[in-house]
Amino acid sequence: MPQLSFQLLTPVECLDVLRVAHVTRAAFCDGERPYLVPMAFQLDFEGMRPLIYLCMPDTGRKVDYLCRCDRVCLEFEEPSCAWVDVVLVEGQAFLDAWEKDKGLMLHVKGEAVSGRRFFLPE
Repeated sequence: MPQLSFQLLTPVECLDVLRVAHVTRAAFCDGERPYLVPMAFQLDFEGMRPLIYLCMPDTGRKVDYLCRCDRVCLEFEEPSCAWVDVVLVEGQAFLDAWEKDKGLMLHVKGEAVSGRRFFLPE
């Protein structure tokens, strides 16, 4: 099996990945089971801290999990020919009403941001 090698991304490189990514994978947990789902997002910043906004229905598994645990992890990636940049953003999630009968806006304040560049085996 080929050895997978990687290098750590700098904070600026991590923010660059967030700016170009189109989809995130959002990981939720109810204390017993994880739940991972791809979601579209909008990106904003509070200084150097990323703020990620996700729209979702006001009922369902994501909301149920968030009622039990408001901590989430978001994964973003930017593939290239020879590597894949992967960034994880961990933080507390806050639910806000979006529009009447339209769903909820989930925003995550990135408390921990880390990234790696994984080099693809030849």
